[in-house]
Amino acid sequence: MHDDFGGEAMAMIVRLLHHAHQIATPSAESVEAPPPVDHPGTPFGRAEDTLALVSSVDHQHLQLNLDLYHVQIDEGNLIETCRACLPWIGEVQVADVPGRCEPGRCEPGTGEINYSMIVQKFHDMGYRGPVGLEAYAKGDAEKALGAFRTAFTLNTA
Repeated sequence: MHDDFGGEAMAMIVRLLHHAHQIATPSAESVEAPPPVDHPGTPFGRAEDTLALVSSVDHQHLQLNLDLYHVQIDEGNLIETCRACLPWIGEVQVADVPGRCEPGRCEPGTGEINYSMIVQKFHDMGYRGPVGLEAYAKGDAEKALGAFRTAFTLNTA
């Protein structure tokens, strides 16, 4: 967590989120905590920071947006991070790392993440929530969509 963002500020955010959810609960809308991002000075720059916030509030309508692109850049250890965050995940965002296309964040198969394995592990852990494809095509858009389709098709054999 950012050095200037300590316990008192975190406690205030937790209190505010508790209060916000008391107001919002009748509408049953979910709110996603922002994904971890690799920008200097960001208070919740790592998955563990955002997880600490969401788990401290521990409200069914506050969920984690887990961006695997940023988790891989900042932390690695994707499967264990996914396992730790699983109870609070509202959405998973995906793109391959490193971004070998402009402006970065390409389709599966263009970088180092083994998305077929990640998808299988998520399935084994019981995740059935949404997956956001936050990526750009390295070349042909239809081929990029095919790469997503292939990576996200479970091998049931």
